[in-house]
Amino acid sequence: MGFVRTEDGVERVFQPWERALLADLSGDLADLLRAADSVPGDRAIARLLPKAYPDDATAAAEFADFARPRLTEGKVASAEAILADLAAPDPVRIPHERVPLWLRGLTDLRLVLAERAAERPDPILAEVSDWLGWVLSDLLETIED
Repeated sequence: MGFVRTEDGVERVFQPWERALLADLSGDLADLLRAADSVPGDRAIARLLPKAYPDDATAAAEFADFARPRLTEGKVASAEAILADLAAPDPVRIPHERVPLWLRGLTDLRLVLAERAAERPDPILAEVSDWLGWVLSDLLETIED
């Protein structure tokens, strides 16, 4: 069971555990991003919101002041879009205009899991990351067909 193209987007029936896991992860991602400024040194935040100028602290700070709030809002919006779409009954329907939000949200989730796994290797994190990779790949293949 994977994504299926529809006239106005894509849809997919998620197993209850898939829906719950994806909703939990998306909610955690939104919370992490909202708290990004209060967790300095978090490797996942650094991966999601990297410094634009790693060798120039002044330029990096100026760019972050200008761009980071908007980048963070966009990433939170992606996580919230996944949550909102998962709140609907099966099949989960994703209109064309929301597909990029899902792609960004799923990618961000994989980045966070990769950083968490690097900090503390855990086979469950690897399995969840692999599953998210499959969901992301399936969504990409469906929209490309």
